[in-house]
Parts: sequence; C-alpha cells; structure tokens
Amino acid sequence: MSKVLRITGYILLFFIIIFIIFGIWLNFYFNNKLIENIKERVTESTNNEYALSLDELTINLFTHTITVNNLIIAPSKKKEAHSKAEYVFKAKILRIIDFSIMSYLRGHDLSIGKVEFEEPQISIFQGFERLPKKMMNPSSTIFSIYTTFSKKLNSISVGQIDIMNSKFNIYKNGTDTLSVFSTNDNSISIKNF
Repeated sequence: MSKVLRITGYILLFFIIIFIIFGIWLNFYFNNKLIENIKERVTESTNNEYALSLDELTINLFTHTITVNNLIIAPSKKKEAHSKAEYVFKAKILRIIDFSIMSYLRGHDLSIGKVEFEEPQISIFQGFERLPKKMMNPSSTIFSIYTTFSKKLNSISVGQIDIMNSKFNIYKNGTDTLSVFSTNDNSISIKNF
C-alpha cells in the first residue's frame, strides 16, 4: 500500500512541478508576446490614432488573476493643435480577478468574477470642431472594444466592476494644463455587467 501511495505522490508532485513551470513560462515568455499582440490590436483597431503602453502584465494561474500596472491608452502622435477631440486613459492598476479559462476554451465565452481599476484617469482634449463631422470615408471605422475582440469571443460576463479614486478632466486643447472641467476621487461599483 505504501508503494502505491508513494507512486501517487510522485505523480502528483510531477504535475504540480509542471504547473509551476508553465506558470513561470507564461509570465516570462508569453507575457511579452501577449503585450505586443494587445498593443498591435489597439493600434490597428484605432487606425494608428491611439497607442497602448503598460509597465507590467502579470498572469497568475493559481489565483486566476491578471494584473496590469500603469496602463495608458493615448494618441500615438503628439500634436499641438487638433481638429477633433482626443482622449487619454490611464490606470495605475487594472486587475482582472477570477477569470475562467475553461469557459473560454469550451465555447469562447469569457467569464470574469471582478475587474478593478485603481486610480484611473480620463482626460479629454477638445479639438477645434465642437461637433464631429460626418464620416466621409465609409471604410474608416470608429474604435470599439466589441469589434476588437468579437472575432475571438462569443460572450463576456463580468460579476463586478470596481472603479476606485478616478479622475476625469476636460481640457480645451492638447497644450492646456488648466482643465475646463475636473473631478477627483470618484468611486463606483457595478454588479452583474
């Protein structure tokens, strides 16, 4: 009996070691490829108008969490004056908690328990045109998170979204440092999104 128990223990230890090695590989090798892929998708889906940058992306398979530090989505080209409004989104920490890998592998359904944004900041820089003009080119599309990920996903469900200590600023143009409208330290929680 002790020989069977010992063999079972070795097999279990082997699978635990493989799982740990896979987690380490995921954080070192796969993270870089994932970051570059996400950056390319954001740039392509915004027609090279916006770029994504982040300091660190960590995927923890044990706790089913993804953490992104210093996430920034901003215009890719710095212009002094622009005709249409531009947006900058920053978040100190974006945390995706309790995501389900199996539901994605089975049916391309993404199930997330909780999404947390710590200290997000949205800045809008108004352009010269106060009302957007009608699109002249029907092939140019507006950026949409849905169209970016809809090719790979059937559905997304999020149990809770927490936005903590957010800031919202509106500036007259890209060179202004004094905002026209500003609000700080806003928090909101949304359930069953």
